[in-house]
Amino acid sequence: MFRRLLIPYLIMPVALATQIYYPPQKKFIHLTIEKADPSSDVISVNGGRVYDLMSLNGITQVLACRFQDGPKSKPESFIEYKNFANLIVGRFYFSNHKECDSFVNYSDKIFEFINDENPIKIVLDIDKKQISKIYFPHLDPYTDYLPELGQKTEKKYNLESNILN
Repeated sequence: MFRRLLIPYLIMPVALATQIYYPPQKKFIHLTIEKADPSSDVISVNGGRVYDLMSLNGITQVLACRFQDGPKSKPESFIEYKNFANLIVGRFYFSNHKECDSFVNYSDKIFEFINDENPIKIVLDIDKKQISKIYFPHLDPYTDYLPELGQKTEKKYNLESNILN
């Protein structure tokens, strides 16, 4: 009796494994940042710089330079990427802290002029979890005139009377 029940199970092909198919993933994420705000709510233990980067779809990414979670953790420089549902799906790291520092130093000088016409473009490498490229808009932080803001006015400073003419 037991043999009659066991033999059909031994002869039948086993189909217990389930196969899961994931859609193909992109290799790179292209972010277009229309606003860079140095006044983030996130605070680092060691005083690292934290920026809020708002993308065109309205989601705020967090950029952190020399960020330290706790007193015993190692400082890291990264962008914390949020997807379309505003969920954090990964951290993309700078290859070194100097790149992040130069990004923040330049952004400090031009962040008021970053908008949808002058965006920052960032390319993130999904496989390596690294920041691949950063493209800044063509803005000179040392200029005293932008055509979009109106006419340039010449003012002279009189050294003798300390009056602005």
